[in-house]
Amino acid sequence: MLSYPPEHAAQMLNHLVQLHDEYGRGGWAAVVALPSSVLGKALFQAQMLLRDGSSPPLKKLIVRLRELQSAAEAAAGETAPQARPRAKPVSNALEISEASQEDFDATERSWFASLPPPSPEQPEAPEARP
Repeated sequence: MLSYPPEHAAQMLNHLVQLHDEYGRGGWAAVVALPSSVLGKALFQAQMLLRDGSSPPLKKLIVRLRELQSAAEAAAGETAPQARPRAKPVSNALEISEASQEDFDATERSWFASLPPPSPEQPEAPEARP
């Protein structure tokens, strides 16, 4: 299970906290009134919690949030979540690796080679002259 201090957890799970607060104020009717973007982010955060530890109530919440988000998207005329490409989850972990100058230069060349050529509307910057 997540072991964050309460203030950090509230920041990381702010949409799930918002959903919780709305539920406390007005039950499921208040949750249904939330925008689909908030429901979607709360769903993502609930799924993140599920990865840290399985819980039957959390599983039920996720199922309910999927239904509510789908209904909210349909009502707003948005694309169904299955039709959208899934974004990779952003990791807060910083990954550091060591590389030689040759490796760096080769990676840089391959990155530049993957860039599209400049468009004719955008003239290339003039070269600096000594």
